[in-house]
Amino acid sequence: MIVTLQQIEKSFGEHTVLSDVSAKIEAGDRIGMIGINGAGKSTLLNVISGRLPQDKGEVIWGKDVTFGYLRQNTPLTGGRTVYEEMEGVFTEQIALEKEMEQCRSELESATEEQSPRLLSRLQSLTQQFEAADGYNRGVRIAQVLTGLGFPSDWWNKIVDHLSGGERVRLSLAKLLLSAPDLLMLDEPTNHLDFSTLSFLENYINDYKGAVLMVSHDRYFLDKTVTRIWEVERTGVAVYPGNYTKYKVLREERRQTLQKEYDKAMTERAALEDYIARNLVRASTSAMAKSRRKQLEKLDIPTLPPPEHRGMQFAFDMGQKSGFDVLLAENLGVRIEDRQLFCQLYLDIKRGEKIAFVGQNGIGKTSLFRRLLDQLEGEGTVRWGKGVRIGYFDQHGSALSPELTPVEQIREDYPGDVDGVIRDLLARVNLKGEAVFAPISTLSGGQKAGVSFARLMRRADNVMLLDEPTNHLDLASRENLESALADYEGTLLMISHDRYLLSRVPSAIYCLSGAGLKRYDTLEDYQNALSEPPCVEKKVAKDNTSYHKDKKERARLAARRKRLSEIESKIACLEAENEELEAKLAEGSAEYQALQEYCERLAANKQLISDLTDEWLELEEE
Repeated sequence: MIVTLQQIEKSFGEHTVLSDVSAKIEAGDRIGMIGINGAGKSTLLNVISGRLPQDKGEVIWGKDVTFGYLRQNTPLTGGRTVYEEMEGVFTEQIALEKEMEQCRSELESATEEQSPRLLSRLQSLTQQFEAADGYNRGVRIAQVLTGLGFPSDWWNKIVDHLSGGERVRLSLAKLLLSAPDLLMLDEPTNHLDFSTLSFLENYINDYKGAVLMVSHDRYFLDKTVTRIWEVERTGVAVYPGNYTKYKVLREERRQTLQKEYDKAMTERAALEDYIARNLVRASTSAMAKSRRKQLEKLDIPTLPPPEHRGMQFAFDMGQKSGFDVLLAENLGVRIEDRQLFCQLYLDIKRGEKIAFVGQNGIGKTSLFRRLLDQLEGEGTVRWGKGVRIGYFDQHGSALSPELTPVEQIREDYPGDVDGVIRDLLARVNLKGEAVFAPISTLSGGQKAGVSFARLMRRADNVMLLDEPTNHLDLASRENLESALADYEGTLLMISHDRYLLSRVPSAIYCLSGAGLKRYDTLEDYQNALSEPPCVEKKVAKDNTSYHKDKKERARLAARRKRLSEIESKIACLEAENEELEAKLAEGSAEYQALQEYCERLAANKQLISDLTDEWLELEEE
């Protein structure tokens, strides 16, 4: 037994977060803790770890059990290098190693009488060092650091100079190396790219101790856990299996409880009816009183809470754009002395849904900002005819922190009445006092809701989404997937959410220092992760060179020019036909003129038909 929870209760003021929580963690358990935002998941982790005292109940630990807890913001020691921070896990091993060195040094000058004692001492220290796997300390450090995205040229960097996400990853690396009997992880997949996610999955699956972790990453939960704790209504419901199994079992449980509830309510109604009809009659009063005792003892099951609906998304693309949505050539961005990428080529057509993936810091967000002309760089960006662009920024930079959600929407759309704005915000779970609070005071999920509300209100035919599922709970993530799958416009998105990537994109582009490479499916990309990294500078639908040579670029330019000429010609012919039809409708012209009008009108219609056919053929190329 690792730890047992017995009837845990925890409140903050008058708000009860946990009530009558009883559960157990055994050696080897892999537990995923889920629940809506604010349900009490992090509170329960803090109670188990002792960082928060429970109001009632007991947390009973097994004998000599050790645990490690990775919070969402775990501090690190300032002034140390990355490698020194990792070596801090092995203080006892390092002390043993120094003692062994001291013992060897003393042996060199020891007398015959001293040598046996020193040899015995050295043998004992060596056995302890080997038992602690001390000789593999460097290998273990290198394995974890490299696996979590810290190559050897990072090891001498000072921790203070790391970004917030890098510090979280380093804290995770340190915790994994400490190898406690129980790992407690709060959102461990945040700030991880695909390669580090894969490493963490394998590490957890091979881990000898128990694991308890909060996560919204459904793919990660499916790969790693063998049990689900769902925090709901201040309690914890336990389900065997991974996340997919939990979904099935939860629905079965809900249906079973509903049947039991309906049966009990029917029985109660029958008892109440019998009592009401027979209690006042002398001949049946005794039976009625007996039925009343039955009624008092009748157990009415508690129904599970209604399924959390999450945010409700619907993206209307408004007016359709032209077929050619985006042509970007020779794109490059340099940040100070570092070239993020160069010579990128993108040719995006209407209705395509493209996901961009790659290592953290490789430049995916910078690519989006370059496409939106928010960042200077090399190359040209040409958006197509009729394109209307909406952008979801994962950091909410476009929001005005001093405004409330209602004021933010009203600023964008002054003509919208309060009722319409409140309805829009309610769809993203912003209700009550939250809609009148400054955006700066809102949680990450609430800020994301404001950004999504603005995006839905805009009705863009092209959307660029940067990590759209960050800060969303499980139900909202699933709703967003469905809405994006139904979206009829063109979609470019950056994401590490593998459930989302398996459902929505029509293609996945891997961005690396060498350029872009296309994969048709998430599975294709994941299979390629075990191979050498992306090495092609260009991207093509047939996985061959997508960087057009001069001849191909000239052909495309001629095609675009001809399409534009056809569209202009058709517009002129249709305008002329309107004038001819107006003259024919007047009927005041002479017969010969009327005949000429009819012949001209027929010729124009035939020419429009021919031009339309040519336009369609060019569009399909």
